[in-house]
Amino acid sequence: MKVPRGLMASIALVTLAATGCGVPQEQHDKVLAKNKKLQRDLAELQRLSEKQQGRISTLEAELKKVRDSMESQLAAKKAELARRLAELKAAQAAAEELARIKKELAAQRALQDQLRRQFQSMISAGKLQLVNVNGRLVIKMASKILFRSGKANVTRKGRRTIQQIASILKKIDRHFQVAGHTDNVPIKSRKYKDNWALSGHRATVFVRLLEKYGVPGHRLSAAGFSQYQPVASNKTRVGKSLNRRIEITLLPAIPGQVKE
Repeated sequence: MKVPRGLMASIALVTLAATGCGVPQEQHDKVLAKNKKLQRDLAELQRLSEKQQGRISTLEAELKKVRDSMESQLAAKKAELARRLAELKAAQAAAEELARIKKELAAQRALQDQLRRQFQSMISAGKLQLVNVNGRLVIKMASKILFRSGKANVTRKGRRTIQQIASILKKIDRHFQVAGHTDNVPIKSRKYKDNWALSGHRATVFVRLLEKYGVPGHRLSAAGFSQYQPVASNKTRVGKSLNRRIEITLLPAIPGQVKE
């Protein structure tokens, strides 16, 4: 707190008067008394000023402490809200993914039931199997139904079977990967150097017939796996027979593909 200018001026005048010459003693004493009172008042004002300044400093420190605390709490609250928002978004994404998976599984079961009904006569006749492998529908056919041993030319009976299959698959909006598989008995003929060549050629021939019988070519692909994906032991005749097969795996339709 500042000392009033008037008080400072009064002290200066009283001090000047107290030191003046020719002033009566009584008046001189009054001036001195007044001067002392003014000095005390000044000291009190200075004390009050210092006290007030100290209180101002204390209040400013408390204000800063409160401000810092509020800023810290606000930052913590923001971080907590951000964490909860992230958790909410993650939970929402998980829920959406779960809903998508459930929808896909329902569609997969519906398609499986549909194909099982449509292929029932062929399944009952032992021409093919409809199985689920790692969440994907697979049509399995023994090679002996389609090809002669060591050959890739489809038999007449095999062609009729493929035609039956094509009449069903051409109405389904999926991508069909046809895979050829062999047993582990080495083959080396004038036409096929090894089981890779035989399995790949059989798959390609099968795909061409599917296309011929109405399945769009842009929804077909062929692959040969030779002997390297057996479903049974190659140590027995039955196991080898099971490994010699054609598989049609139903895959999601490839987006953006347009039939030319």
